[in-house]
Amino acid sequence: MPQSSPVEHEPTPLHLEGWVRVMEETQGLRAERVAFSRGAGPDDTIDGLFFLDRAGRIRVPDGLPYLALAPRRSDRAHQLSDPFPPLLEAAEYVARRRLFFGVSLMPGWLDVRPWQWRGIMAFAAYTFVLPFQSAPRPGRTIDRRIRRAQDAGYSCRYPAPLDDAISCVRATEIRNGFLHGIRLASLRALVEALGPEHLRIYASYDRNGDVASSTITLHRAGSAAIGLMAGTSDAHLDSGATQLLQRYELDDLARAGADRFDFGGGNLPSIARYKASWHGQLTPTFALQQPGLRSAITAFRRHPLETGARRA
Repeated sequence: MPQSSPVEHEPTPLHLEGWVRVMEETQGLRAERVAFSRGAGPDDTIDGLFFLDRAGRIRVPDGLPYLALAPRRSDRAHQLSDPFPPLLEAAEYVARRRLFFGVSLMPGWLDVRPWQWRGIMAFAAYTFVLPFQSAPRPGRTIDRRIRRAQDAGYSCRYPAPLDDAISCVRATEIRNGFLHGIRLASLRALVEALGPEHLRIYASYDRNGDVASSTITLHRAGSAAIGLMAGTSDAHLDSGATQLLQRYELDDLARAGADRFDFGGGNLPSIARYKASWHGQLTPTFALQQPGLRSAITAFRRHPLETGARRA
């Protein structure tokens, strides 16, 4: 049987205690932390964090980009000596609890056979992941846009006010026809619970002080920073403010100790093109679903393929 585990370590930003507490309090769910270690040594234990409804089913809180399932040692990068026993144990746990909606595995889990063997459907979605130590230079188009914004007097700010960030996010949602899925009340609670160190809000402004572009990112030193939300206001789409802010954010996250940046999706065509221009690694994030048409339709409506989608 998997072992219920206290908060002894936080291998990813999704395991941060403040994040977990807000998901519980704002959405009426109960978090359960489970260590999967069947047939594994101490370095191969997998830590899982699940949110359960009153019926004990696994549910996905609004705004949760991935199922928080990660090796206990972050430097293992999912390369366990024998991942099958602990992964099979995790798949058995999920199959027994049942998924109320679909959920995506974190980037790096490339073998979904243990889930399929336990009757759970898996299909591929994608994100872009930029490792900071070996990050390639972005293309010339990015550099030209950054210089254009700098010449026009744009500047960047961290931490930026949440309301400034949300105004840009909403503009992008309307323009592209999708929702990020995080409620404003949950965001405000996360700002209070995590503070600017872990919930990092960035924004760029024109020379008049009007907000142009924004990003909201979940961060924990030593792990991947996860882009949750981002957007650009209509008036500043061609200004280069988006690229200027992205460069500012990436530089700041690297200084803050993140080892890579997860752009939070790469499945909508125009947004995927923008993310690809930063030359991150296209990485699968396999989505898990219970079999059944109703489950698949509900999961798609609730969680479109672009988690934390960026602006076009």
